[in-house]
Amino acid sequence: MSQKKYKNLSEKVKGVEELQEHINQLELMLEHALKNPPFANFFIDKMRHICIIYIATHQEKRKPFTDPEEY
Repeated sequence: MSQKKYKNLSEKVKGVEELQEHINQLELMLEHALKNPPFANFFIDKMRHICIIYIATHQEKRKPFTDPEEY
């Protein structure tokens, strides 16, 4: 095998190893993201809950609550 071919082959192997490592890191990041949804989802759920309560209160023609202790 010529020196040039060997050098190209070794560069490709190094590139493949780096790509494989990067793929493994991305897989771990994806797995972590799927197991731990973003903190924003917490607020989305809370806003959805508040909207449901507000709509129900409005449909019943009651005064909306403004005091969290009362709620």
